[in-house]
Amino acid sequence: MCQLLARITIGLLTISVSASALAASCAGFVDVDGSNATYCPAVTYVKNKGITVGCTDASHYCPNDYVTRLQMALFLQRADKGNAANTIVDSTATIGGGGASGTQLSLPTLGTIDCTSSAGGPCANRVTDMFGTVAGGVGNQAGDASGAIDSAPFATVGGGLGNLASSSAATVAGGLYNTASALYATLGGGLENTASGVEATVAGGVSNTASGVFSTVAGGSNNIASGDAATIAGGVSNVASAALTFAAGHGVLADIFGCAVFGFFNAGPANCKGIGNIVRVMGEHGFTVDWGPPTGNGGGTYWVEINDLTPCRPINTYTNAYLSCGGAWTNNSDRNRKEGFAAIDPKEVLAKIIALPVMQWNYKTEPGVMRVGPVAQDFHAAFGVGPDELTIAPTDEAGVAFGAIQGLYAELKERDAAIANQQHQIADEQQEIAELRERLTQVESLRGELATLRNAIAGLTKAATIAAQADITDR
Repeated sequence: MCQLLARITIGLLTISVSASALAASCAGFVDVDGSNATYCPAVTYVKNKGITVGCTDASHYCPNDYVTRLQMALFLQRADKGNAANTIVDSTATIGGGGASGTQLSLPTLGTIDCTSSAGGPCANRVTDMFGTVAGGVGNQAGDASGAIDSAPFATVGGGLGNLASSSAATVAGGLYNTASALYATLGGGLENTASGVEATVAGGVSNTASGVFSTVAGGSNNIASGDAATIAGGVSNVASAALTFAAGHGVLADIFGCAVFGFFNAGPANCKGIGNIVRVMGEHGFTVDWGPPTGNGGGTYWVEINDLTPCRPINTYTNAYLSCGGAWTNNSDRNRKEGFAAIDPKEVLAKIIALPVMQWNYKTEPGVMRVGPVAQDFHAAFGVGPDELTIAPTDEAGVAFGAIQGLYAELKERDAAIANQQHQIADEQQEIAELRERLTQVESLRGELATLRNAIAGLTKAATIAAQADITDR
């Protein structure tokens, strides 16, 4: 302000020079010497800023005339609001500078552009309501221009081009063609954004809209947060249309209360699937969660993938455990990742398995869904494996089962050996029995022969007796 007042003062100082003696005019004023390096630049400055428009006419500056207090007040007012075309509603309003005449600007790079989003709007800055502020820029308006100067007080535009803060305490910090049209609405910048909900915020981006109460769009383009307290973090063409929703990505639709959607589909919108109070993460190839020290591939040392990056592993982990595309969970069991090996007694494992209580039960959170198995406390007491006595790892269950199978196999082998030995003994005994039966047969045969012999002997004895008796009789 001190520099500005100095320029005004210098420009308004009387210059005792005859107009007829001037070599060239200055800033269109024929009575100011254009060759005067001290005064002409200052006069040009106040002319271009609209602080002075001439005295008797536009071609005369009247350098030798005194400045009255009324004229000085007018000069200061014009200096305070920048370009002469700028307008303020009353003394409570402020325009820091900027503004231009006409409805278009001609810029070296951009060419001719409109000063407001609708062609034909003024390039001047305007404050139409009390306590409003336009800090600078071109074509900006603070207030609703309804005619009532207290209908949209405290509106603020920081700068930029064609911005409009048209409600009480609404703020547009900058950018181009942005509008904050609701109570306490805030717009940070960007291009053609709109904050039309009470206390809504658009931080920036292009063509974004926050129309719900307390809604927010952080950036991106063509996003719409129309639900109350809805938030869009960024991206392109996302919609958060229900209360307390969140959307980010590309083409996301958060349309159910409390739904948060991160989506990166190219074909069709990612949405809440009709479910509220849920967080959904969707992408063409899934997603990855990384943590720990970074690696050379841009990820973390530790990670879990839910995607199609590794064939037939829809869920994959840094541990090499994964869910197969057939639905089987596969645990890592690489020998190179293990240590502390120690032998087990398979028979002892089998005995513990036999003694382990196995019951039917249901989880308290799954009433009526019956399951079968041991409880973790009994399993941990029997085998002492795992990190605690509240969980059973599938690896431990499988290991115990393998050990029990080996124990059962060992017992079966022992039984098979005992049975084989018994079978040998039985075979030997059967052989002996067969031999005895053969001998018995032979004995029975001999007994028959002996009986025949006895009968023969008996017959001979009888015959001899008869013969002897007959001989005696004959004598």
